[in-house]
Amino acid sequence: MKGLFYLAWFMLVSHFTAASPIKVVVGGHSPWPPYILEDGSGLVKEITVAAFAAQNIRFEIRTAPFSRVMRLLEQKEIDLVPALWWTHKRAQTLLFTEPYFNNDMVVVQHAKYKINFKGATSLRFLTMSTIRGYGYHEFLNGIEGLKVVPVLSLHASLQLVQKGRVDVAIADLWAVKHI
Repeated sequence: MKGLFYLAWFMLVSHFTAASPIKVVVGGHSPWPPYILEDGSGLVKEITVAAFAAQNIRFEIRTAPFSRVMRLLEQKEIDLVPALWWTHKRAQTLLFTEPYFNNDMVVVQHAKYKINFKGATSLRFLTMSTIRGYGYHEFLNGIEGLKVVPVLSLHASLQLVQKGRVDVAIADLWAVKHI
């Protein structure tokens, strides 16, 4: 499974006008190591800072849980989410750039259980932990009999697998390796 990430701009950023050039853009993101660390540093921030610096715009980032970041975006307290999956629902209210990187999604299972994973149909009738609000939920809803257990973090998702409370978890490869 591959996911594409986009720089998402809230479509109604009305406080920016042609008369006053943009000097600072504020982004928000949930911690997602190694891409976004708790302090806001990480690969995504480095890429975004460089992109805006090329236009003489300073980029700042605030970290918060994913659901809060989305509320901050809706309330126009931040200008963008620098690594947000495109979904049909989000595209109704957000403007997305072209993707600037993609990630590999992996299915994580406990070492003592052997699930022969060969694509989405392999997940039928399993229990999967996921991170609440992430963009892959639209895809997962189409898998027959898959029970999704949303949690707040990748760490919590992987703990459910380790404890045998779910069959599998879905996650970004590098985030799993980081944890």
